[in-house]
Amino acid sequence: MYERYKAMRPFDKHIWFSCSKIIVGTSLALLEHEGKVDASKPVPEYISELKDSVWDSVTVEQTLDMATGLDSTEHEEPDARTNPARGWYKWAESIGLFAPVDGFAETPIEVLRAMKRTKPGHTVFEYNSMNTYVCQMIVERLTQMPIAEHYGNRIWRRIGTEHDGYVGLNKQGRANCFGFMNSSLRDFARFGMTFTPSQTKFGKGTIIPDDVVRRFQTGLRPEMYSKGAMGAPIQETFWRLPGSPTVTSGMLSRRTGTSSRPA
Repeated sequence: MYERYKAMRPFDKHIWFSCSKIIVGTSLALLEHEGKVDASKPVPEYISELKDSVWDSVTVEQTLDMATGLDSTEHEEPDARTNPARGWYKWAESIGLFAPVDGFAETPIEVLRAMKRTKPGHTVFEYNSMNTYVCQMIVERLTQMPIAEHYGNRIWRRIGTEHDGYVGLNKQGRANCFGFMNSSLRDFARFGMTFTPSQTKFGKGTIIPDDVVRRFQTGLRPEMYSKGAMGAPIQETFWRLPGSPTVTSGMLSRRTGTSSRPA
């Protein structure tokens, strides 16, 4: 393996940006594999604060696949990051990602409850960090612990990592696992290797079961992807390029963690 760090050192931390989303997708997929979550159920089955809102019509699976059919999109609305009237902007304000405008004081749950349906679910792929935020809430409700602790127990401390990782927090104290995980590149590569047959060579047993990896590789709805602003498909927050092995990637980040298993 060739390594070159220029002005950085091998143990310095690199931000994962949206590759951080795979922490949430993997954590929820493992819980599903263990029968602790039913992805076909509506999101409010696991987040009671969203009952009696549009989320009653959104399944966990649709949220994982970023195909909820709701507004407040991250890219389909081109001014989502600049227009304070947009739902995505309000969500970013509510977690402290953007500075509040004109006394804005809504909570993340209030922003989520105000979302509206624009199309049926699982018809268009619409990349949105808000979906990862919701899925992270589900993981934390099911495990009764912060996702960083759950991820550390289930994966990070079992794959021979050399260093601690760390993740940025929002103003409510919740990890921003949609984009703010940081680690050394070697440890990032170790996480990527858990999705390959080599995982048992450096990890403590099987970390990611074959059935979970297979679902990441095959559970696609290709008809959704030509209709959205960002065409390459995602399955449970994993990018998937047609005719290729699994590739984990994300906004503001390069592709990484390629699996050697055929699709």
